[in-house]
Amino acid sequence: MPIVRDACGGCFNAIPPQRQSDIKQRKKIIVCENCGRILVDQELTDTIEIK
Repeated sequence: MPIVRDACGGCFNAIPPQRQSDIKQRKKIIVCENCGRILVDQELTDTIEIK
């Protein structure tokens, strides 16, 4: 789920700036603490083509 307005795109729980930085680095899988969805940055979402 992409980050939308500094929050999870699914449950809209706010994501702290440090966690957002970790997501943008793409070094590990980050999940939302509230809903459990995998969080990705908007750039990665734009490059993925869904068939």
